[in-house]
This record gives sequence, structure tokens and C-alpha cells, in this order.
Amino acid sequence: MIRMKEERRLIMQDAKGLFDARPADEEWIEQGGHGRRMTVQAWDEANLESWPQVRVPMRMVKAVYTEEMWIVMGGKKQRVTEVTERWMATTCDAKVVPARTLARIMAARWDIENQGFHDLKTYWHMDHAFVHDPVAIRAWLGILMVTVNLFYTFVYGHLHHFRERKIPLTEVVEEMKEEVRWMPESLAPLLWASG
Repeated sequence: MIRMKEERRLIMQDAKGLFDARPADEEWIEQGGHGRRMTVQAWDEANLESWPQVRVPMRMVKAVYTEEMWIVMGGKKQRVTEVTERWMATTCDAKVVPARTLARIMAARWDIENQGFHDLKTYWHMDHAFVHDPVAIRAWLGILMVTVNLFYTFVYGHLHHFRERKIPLTEVVEEMKEEVRWMPESLAPLLWASG
């Protein structure tokens, strides 16, 4: 599955022409942010062949998310409607992976990408170039990804109480650093080689 962004692509123009001429193929309600209701409309079209670089027919899905919320603007509470449009291309058959499932996968992937890159830049210094050779940069990013995944696997797999008690993950990291700092000297050789 690919998230489509470039509206100039022929396949998107073809799908847009088809979707604009008909109502949504499917509609459902999802939970939006902060427990708000979100209406999702999906258009689905298979066997599109207007992407010459891809040698198989593609399926295009357009999902439109409509979420109503209250905001305070100028000291007054106002109802605002936010509309988000996402396009997806896939080779998955509609009988095997319905549009609703594709939309959920794409939303989850979008959240992971946004959260993941934010975390990597904010807490793991991915935006700082420690090395400048292209091969070294790829190696460093690979090591960083493995490190981050191992850390999150450990934290979410073994340290359950911080979520229940709403303790920020940054506080968990600080606590872990303090534990290492004050560990008994007899355990130090396990982490650091002398000399």
C-alpha cells in the first residue's frame, strides 16, 4: 500500500475523475481525536492502469475524514468542521482487503510515521549529523532504528505501570539513567570495560 500525495500523477487524475462522478462507495463512523466522532467516506476503484512505472493494475482508494469539533476563537466557542483527504494505491484485492481496512491501516501508518519521526528528532537527535559519509549515515540510522525499537519493546513490554500512572516516557528514561548511575560497583564491569 502506498500513500498517494502527488495529484499530478495520471492514476490520481483518473481516479479523481471517476470518484467525482459518483457518491462514496462506503461510509462509516470512527472515533476521532479526544473521543470525537469522525465520519469516513471511501471511494474505491480497481484495475487502474495509468501508472506506467507499475506493471500491474492498481487499486485506488480515497478516504475523506470529516470531524466536527468545538474550538474557542475570539473568546467564543465555535463549532468547526475539519475535513482530511487521504489517497491510497494498492494491489490488494477489494474482497481480501476492504476499503475500511485500508483506511485504518493508512491512518495507523500515518500516526506511526508522524509520532515516530517526531520522537526520533526530538528525543533521539536524528536531526543531528554525527557522521557525514552517506554509508555511515545509513549505518547510523539503522543502529538508531534498532536501538529505538529495542527500547520501546522493553518499555512497553515490561514496564507496564508508567502507562497506568500516566508517567511521561521521558521521566522513565531519567529514572533508568539514575539507576545506571547509582548501580553497585560490582555490576559496573558488566557495562563498561576498564582501561
